[in-house]
Amino acid sequence: MQRIIKFLEHKEIDFDKWDACVGSNTFPKPYGFSWYLNWLTDQWQGVVYGDYEAVLPVFVQSKYGIRFSTRPYGTQSVGPYAKIPLTAELINDLVDLCIGAQNRIQTLLWIQRRIMKSSKVE
Repeated sequence: MQRIIKFLEHKEIDFDKWDACVGSNTFPKPYGFSWYLNWLTDQWQGVVYGDYEAVLPVFVQSKYGIRFSTRPYGTQSVGPYAKIPLTAELINDLVDLCIGAQNRIQTLLWIQRRIMKSSKVE
């Protein structure tokens, strides 16, 4: 069965399901929970796989008509977070949808104790 990956605006996110996904990780970081993200900014959005089986917070901003995303002050790193095993294909699909919404993205992703740095989207 194919699962759908969606880009959700802040108002569309089910915070209970989001937090259940983030909390299901072996070593959950506070940076992924909705209460922490809401404390940082009320403008964050999210990429959601299936019924919140995997989630990735996105911090979209706009300056001079250019949409971009950065890691907000107050976060060491961000997801993706998942209830299911994260495969390279799923991670790529989540990040691709995130990147598709912006002209530029710069953030640190925490993936199974590895940090990957993304770069400018061409």
